[in-house]
Amino acid sequence: MGPTVTESEDSMGPTTSYETNPIEDLEFSCAGGNAVSCYQAASRYAALPTPDETQAAALLRKGCSLEHAGSCGFLGQLYETGRGVHTDPLTAVSLYRKACDLGSPPGCAALGGAYVRGFGVKTDTKEGRRLLESSCARGFAHACSTLSFLLSDDTTADPARSFTFARQGCLGGDPAGCYLQGAALEHGIGVMLNEQEALKSYQKACAMGLDLSCESAASLSTKLEGPTADDEVSPALLAERSCTTENPAQCAALGESLLKQPTRYHERRAAALFERSCSLGDQTGCVSLGQMLESGRGIARDQHKARTLYTRACEDGLGRGCSLMGDSLRIDSMGSTDLKEALQYYHRGCELADGASCTNLGVMYLGGIGVKADPGLAADYSSKGCALKDGTACSNLGFSYENGLGVGVNHFRANVFYSEACRLGEHRACAGGEVP
Repeated sequence: MGPTVTESEDSMGPTTSYETNPIEDLEFSCAGGNAVSCYQAASRYAALPTPDETQAAALLRKGCSLEHAGSCGFLGQLYETGRGVHTDPLTAVSLYRKACDLGSPPGCAALGGAYVRGFGVKTDTKEGRRLLESSCARGFAHACSTLSFLLSDDTTADPARSFTFARQGCLGGDPAGCYLQGAALEHGIGVMLNEQEALKSYQKACAMGLDLSCESAASLSTKLEGPTADDEVSPALLAERSCTTENPAQCAALGESLLKQPTRYHERRAAALFERSCSLGDQTGCVSLGQMLESGRGIARDQHKARTLYTRACEDGLGRGCSLMGDSLRIDSMGSTDLKEALQYYHRGCELADGASCTNLGVMYLGGIGVKADPGLAADYSSKGCALKDGTACSNLGFSYENGLGVGVNHFRANVFYSEACRLGEHRACAGGEVP
């Protein structure tokens, strides 16, 4: 007889093995009160070339009434998906809960998933994760993989914890866990970047039948083998290779390129690269990481840490760090004290030839923001910013000349600066501009 389905402690639905008992014998045994036979007979009906899930559901009801956890969980799946029965989220959740109460790790995992998704029950992510963690701790590998996926999509979660669950899932034989482990290793998220180990993880998941992982394995394998003599090496590939050899500036450059792709996955990758770059002493990477921390983009929001990074970069001579610290203080300001401190950072940044810092000084002196208004000084700082190729500064200087603010009215010079601002990408200046 060919392969059929028998009960497994590692799954709620059927798993393939070899069963010699005729289905009629199993049904007879089920009718006599043997719950395992009910489950096995139901699994056999579900695995037929043309599944009879209505009969499977009837047998599973019997098994569940006999307090068989696997039968309750499997029946819950049928009610969730509408196979052999009408779709009924409330009944599905009730059956998952019973399976969990009867000690089934897959049942607890299914119940946890329902809480996370709000399926048949009010959404409760905390309770869902608790149930999944319990199931994972008791050896249900797919629960570990599910937790890894949920944590990888949560910017407030520790990426290292997500990797730990992926590894547990993979060790337990779940292909999704191996794939997620590979992705973390390939991109250095929650673990040190290791492309060779990533490839092994992808290949393991591929061997278990996960097509997506086969594609990732093929792509990474091609990359690791390197281009042929006739191939061109892309800048992104060169940057990633340099990053793996601990060139911090290339880590930051690759992170910036990833931010051009507006997906949460690429944002998390970029944050990890900026963090690596910063840890290796590159202040450009530190301020980029600071920006992500301040906005909560791709990583948990932490303004205090962001400001620490900005300050350190500014003190180390990176004008952009001074400018960003000034921005953080000025935008978040509740009074003149913060504005005055912001002004100090902008002064330092402008001294370090940061165009944005000079531009912001011009705006603050022109508008009397945290300082006594001084249109002449505002024009001077706008001129410095424009010389440093800051389009906003050029536009603001054009506005000053157009309106005689701190300088004599000169429409010719105003148009020259508006044109320069337009060339630098300040599009509002292309038809004349205004100071923000």
